[in-house]
Amino acid sequence: MIVDGVSPDEITMVSLVSASAKLRDLKMGEALHLYIEEKNLGIVGSLLNCLVDMYIKCGKMEEAQKLLDRCAADDVDVVLGTTLISGYVKSNKIDAARFLFDQMTEKSLISWTAMISGYVQGGYFYESLKLFREMRFKDVWPDEVVLITALSASVEVGEFRFGRSIHCSILKYGMSVDGFLGNALIDLYAKCEQVNEACRIFEQLPYKTVVTWNTMLDGFCRNGNTSKARAFFDVIPEKDVISWNTMINCYARYNQFEELFELFHKMQSSNIKADKLTLSSTLGTMAPPLDQVDDNSWKKTAWGPGPFLESYM
Repeated sequence: MIVDGVSPDEITMVSLVSASAKLRDLKMGEALHLYIEEKNLGIVGSLLNCLVDMYIKCGKMEEAQKLLDRCAADDVDVVLGTTLISGYVKSNKIDAARFLFDQMTEKSLISWTAMISGYVQGGYFYESLKLFREMRFKDVWPDEVVLITALSASVEVGEFRFGRSIHCSILKYGMSVDGFLGNALIDLYAKCEQVNEACRIFEQLPYKTVVTWNTMLDGFCRNGNTSKARAFFDVIPEKDVISWNTMINCYARYNQFEELFELFHKMQSSNIKADKLTLSSTLGTMAPPLDQVDDNSWKKTAWGPGPFLESYM
């Protein structure tokens, strides 16, 4: 295009900068930025948003901040503000993200989601729930992403009543409970020891992934009924290493060592390879008290390697 003597306009540069952002190509993005400056193209609107987004995605938050410092207050629209909030979150500058969020006169659902998710990513679970409640007071109805985020925060801090209120709102507004949202609700009830409610949601899901099965299995294991947990484990159609580890760890937690080693042996016969968590749960049941350990104790005692572990020795 340049060789043919056609000068690019703002739309052209927006496309090019967006491509650089998607490729995480900082060198190309900086070259385009320099070209824009040299040609005196106005860095406002969509072009400003794209340049800020490119620098953030390339890990250059300080360059994005420089662009912001050159802007008039009116240039910071809801799109740019939300992009910057996400950038501050990725840079672990949660206070700067919240300051900008509070300064925004207009907020979209994506703005609220970016800030709420940022709190959860940083471990500020109570702050995320407080902001979620504030969003509801503003009559902004959340989508599936922010609902899952709020449910996750509720589980992390044991705010199960808050999680149940979210579930009630989902039912009240007739939202579809499936996919990741269904998994999040199962996780909520499983971890607050409401396994019957978790089962009810599980049965209603039209499509169940391996994550769904594993989440429900974890609920049975937490409930302490190893027989029900094992019966459920046996009917999981496609088990991954998390499925096996969850059941093995359950046996270890309740000192059912015979069942643990039987399952570990069965895992060796499957197509799933044991990982560090598997071996940690298994070997943890074999260790003698420290005051009984000497140089030959491993071979002398029942804690020595048996047929189940010999392949790992």
